[in-house]
Amino acid sequence: MDSWPQATRSRSMIRHPFPLKGILFFAFILLVSTSDRAQEANTVDGDSIRIQVKSPMSAMLRSAVLPGWGQWYNHQKIKSLLVIGGELGLLGNASYQNRMALRSKTQEEKEFYRNNRNLSLWWFAGVYFLNLMDAYVDAQLWRFDIGPICLSIPTWFIRECAIVVYRCIFCNNKGI
Repeated sequence: MDSWPQATRSRSMIRHPFPLKGILFFAFILLVSTSDRAQEANTVDGDSIRIQVKSPMSAMLRSAVLPGWGQWYNHQKIKSLLVIGGELGLLGNASYQNRMALRSKTQEEKEFYRNNRNLSLWWFAGVYFLNLMDAYVDAQLWRFDIGPICLSIPTWFIRECAIVVYRCIFCNNKGI
């Protein structure tokens, strides 16, 4: 005997348990996360100046071994933690969907959970390759001077933009 009524099951099948809104908000936070790295590590040792150089290939290979390690290598700690959390969340969701597919009784439920599992694995692959590209580009642009123009954006403006994006994604009301 089925514990769910037929109308409730069909309505719940339409809703995805890992919403696209959360993924979009995660991507927005990943894009606007500020880097906490210092400017170049110029130190004066007597007559010579030692400049720290980041290898793009090393950063990319680190991220290939462990997602987020390349961002950590580039001194982007917040982005690194977001990548690790996103990857673990997507793998956890894929594992959950797989368990639910194995436990489901009807073919419709099995197909629903399999599709969601596959969707989570595709998102995982996308975030993984984005992680590799981000680590490579950040290491390539390590010494790039962003200058005073980009640094003059007030923090209150960034905070207000994040609030507006959050409200647009997660709130159902039409007005901001």
